[in-house]
Amino acid sequence: MLLAFKNFVKNQKLPVSKSVTLLGVSGGIDSMVMADLFEKAGYQYAVAHCNFNLRDNESDEDEQFVIDHFSQKKIPLFTKKFNTSAFANENKMSIQMAARELRIEWFNTLLKKQNLSYFATAHHLNDQLETFFINLLRGTGIAGLHGILPVYGKGIHPLLFTWREDIVNYAKWHKIPFREDSSNKKTDYTRNKIRHELLPLLKKITPEAEKILTENISRIRSAENVFIKKMEDFKKELIIQNGHEIQLRIDSLKKFDNKEIILYEIVSAYQFNYSDVLDMIKSLSTIPGKQ
Repeated sequence: MLLAFKNFVKNQKLPVSKSVTLLGVSGGIDSMVMADLFEKAGYQYAVAHCNFNLRDNESDEDEQFVIDHFSQKKIPLFTKKFNTSAFANENKMSIQMAARELRIEWFNTLLKKQNLSYFATAHHLNDQLETFFINLLRGTGIAGLHGILPVYGKGIHPLLFTWREDIVNYAKWHKIPFREDSSNKKTDYTRNKIRHELLPLLKKITPEAEKILTENISRIRSAENVFIKKMEDFKKELIIQNGHEIQLRIDSLKKFDNKEIILYEIVSAYQFNYSDVLDMIKSLSTIPGKQ
């Protein structure tokens, strides 16, 4: 697995060998294996642990476990406590989205303060499939179907080459300590329902479902790259930038067969959803003029 890890880092050109990478470590099996692989590969790293205060004493115990483990190794360590529930309520978002937003915001702050370039999280191929279905159910369009990317902004995913089963086997073989997250076994959250109910059902229908889905995600990602390049051409033809104001050439838009997809890709950046776009398309025939 170490060789596969190093090959993935090399093939995906992950920026981990020339600088210190900030690892997001929860104390769970995935992030503890990620830290072990970084250590064995000789990559320099620091550790950041988020205490989201969502599991009472367990959250504090996870934090202490991470502190104890990496303090012994003399690894630079940063921890922070969050009132995740309050943040979710204030911003009217799910607990999962709130935790993700808080984590990424803090990681980016740490990068600036500590003069680091990238942070890494321990998402793997199972997470890839779960994220695919979450986005599919949300209706995020083609951009949400490319799954988790190896590099996104300042974040990297160095475990996207492997499956949860391989991580578990690696942890057992190398006797890597980790904390069990009791919430992972519950089906209260969408991701857990997909993990414990949907994916096992798909494997019953098609034993190689995980492999097939992963290959399809890769194809979607390639198709998206072509789509993005073509959309840039469409935008040049359709968009008029007038200071801070964006205008559309309606006469040009009307000529396209798949105008709803093109229009969605343009206006979704301004918080319009697909239903809004369909309403816009219906009204095109009644709009006079060219803009």
